[in-house]
Amino acid sequence: MDSNEKISFDVKLSPKDVFKFNMYHNYRRVQPYIYLVLGVAVMVIAIINAGKFDTTSTLLYILLGFMLAAYNPVSFFVTSKFQASEAGPLGKSMRYVFDDMGITVSFTDDEEKATAGEGVDSGNIDSLRSKISYNEIYKVKESGSAIYIYTSNRNASILPKDKIGSNLDAVRERLKLK
Repeated sequence: MDSNEKISFDVKLSPKDVFKFNMYHNYRRVQPYIYLVLGVAVMVIAIINAGKFDTTSTLLYILLGFMLAAYNPVSFFVTSKFQASEAGPLGKSMRYVFDDMGITVSFTDDEEKATAGEGVDSGNIDSLRSKISYNEIYKVKESGSAIYIYTSNRNASILPKDKIGSNLDAVRERLKLK
């Protein structure tokens, strides 16, 4: 790949893509595991002591344990559905362009409307783009299904590998140069 060659592709995130990122990002910390261990512990204690409490109390403790253990995945699932919906912040299709200077991100439909002169000021098209130089990248992580480009310890661009397609090796090479 020529170092001056641009790599361009569009990404429309699905709820599944956002959910996988939330799980990947958050289960690299201690807090979700604390909830999981506490939830399982409460359920085990409730089951072991089932005969010592009335049935309602036992069921309430089991429910509490389940809520503690399942809170994060359920919360991530619900949040991901909204974030990737048309009304959510990640619901629009985004175009990523990698060049020798960095990464340019723009909303595909806004850029197409601006180019066609439909409702968006085509003279101000640069305001619709976000540019990230390679030295602004905090870290890059790769999971089995995506590449995550972090610009801080909490914010990342999600690039599903199936959306990158044949550009995957070229994107990996560009991100190694950062």
